[in-house]
Amino acid sequence: MVIVGVWRAQAQQYNLKQYNVENGLAGSTVYCSFQDKDGYIWFGTETGLSRFDGTHFKNFTNLEGLPDNEVFAIRQDLAGRIWLQCYKQGPCFIYHGKVYSTANYEPFKKYANYFLNDPAASYQILIHPTDTSVYIKSRNKLFYYDGATMRPIAENFIDEHPSNLFIAANNVYYYNAKVALLLEHERVTLLPNPIPANIERAQFFQLRSGNWCLENNEISHFEWKDNHLIVSKPIFKSDQVITNINDFGNKELVISIIGKGVLIVDSLFYSKVTISAIKNASSCYTDKEGNCWITTLGEGVYKLKSLRNILYDKSNGLPVNAIYSVVQLNNESYLAGLGNGTLVKFTDKATRCIPLITKSQYNRLIQIVKYKSNYLIAADYGVYCINADGNLLKEYKCGATKQLLVDAISDCVYGCTGTAIFKIDFTSNKTTTLVEDQRFNALAFFNGQQLLVGGMRGLYTLDLTTNKLAPIAGITTNYPYRITKIVKYNNAGF
Repeated sequence: MVIVGVWRAQAQQYNLKQYNVENGLAGSTVYCSFQDKDGYIWFGTETGLSRFDGTHFKNFTNLEGLPDNEVFAIRQDLAGRIWLQCYKQGPCFIYHGKVYSTANYEPFKKYANYFLNDPAASYQILIHPTDTSVYIKSRNKLFYYDGATMRPIAENFIDEHPSNLFIAANNVYYYNAKVALLLEHERVTLLPNPIPANIERAQFFQLRSGNWCLENNEISHFEWKDNHLIVSKPIFKSDQVITNINDFGNKELVISIIGKGVLIVDSLFYSKVTISAIKNASSCYTDKEGNCWITTLGEGVYKLKSLRNILYDKSNGLPVNAIYSVVQLNNESYLAGLGNGTLVKFTDKATRCIPLITKSQYNRLIQIVKYKSNYLIAADYGVYCINADGNLLKEYKCGATKQLLVDAISDCVYGCTGTAIFKIDFTSNKTTTLVEDQRFNALAFFNGQQLLVGGMRGLYTLDLTTNKLAPIAGITTNYPYRITKIVKYNNAGF
């Protein structure tokens, strides 16, 4: 039997780490986060910009050339420029450590008046998905930046009506209540199909989990088909302000909601878990390692550790795909027993294969249990004692062992095999056969000096003082009642 394990995390089990001003963050009110191509995490706060290398923060303010200390959005173009949306004074970017803004960069100076005292909410920066160009939208102008010059485009269509820029199928689109435009660098094409009403201020998210539209605290699916935007009916609504959506894990979404914290849902919105420890979440961003960075209005930043599932198989180093057992060593590493006698140590980023037995290709490592600071392994060739590094300390020849049950008080372990139940006394280092009767598969402690025993012909009790096996009436018959696993249930039964 090959066992596949699934972890289901509840709210209190999510791994959160908080960073705040005392850790070096520029401010406790944080609006946004972003990871650049070099792996740095950037945070826009109310009192400056922070760059985090995983250990230390480097901060930027107007003393380093920022046009304003409040930073509401961060992006990076394909040339490596870090673009910022500051509260006022228009767009700026950081390139090779220098800040370029309307105060010191000629292509921006010419149009500085269009951004003067214009809050960040009134303008938008959109990075082209396939080249180094950038689109910048002010309250009543749309600009195209090619890396050297910036100039207005589509002037006949742009006015002060609410408008938006978004990307679909690697194309850039602009729309307001009147028109929809396809932008191909400086070339502008008027599209015949209208944009659905009342989404002029919508945000669009193209994620692994799907294409999502956020408008008026409602989340919908969207698709772009034949130059026409199609938005579904809302599938999720909130009575509080939804600030952002991002992927988390393999098939989950994380949603930041001011006043309600963070909501983690599956892509069908069937399963929902709220992390209420985080208040007033302003945005959420998932980095390349799958960690989610949640910015807050007053509590700094939280790092929500990745729940992304990683498949380990022969394609990335395992000798076989049959995995029979797994145990967690710490927050980042696991031991797994394979079907060919190989023990594998997993970490978040790599695997290390530790062959325990080389004399046989068929030696399933069926169970791994902790014993003091070491680990015991039930296998086809007996029982092995290893340390946390996977080094073999001792081998016990007990036969094909199906399960181990550690008695820490008596410093012993009970085990069952295809023909017997045995006991290993670690004080005397002695192995004793308690009963031989049939193929046994499962063990559990029961009423002090008794074990519950699951076998091929049903369920039994084993008296540890007399070593007598007694059937439990009603659960003892032939093959259909083979017992393969026994677990404690709410301290009231099995």
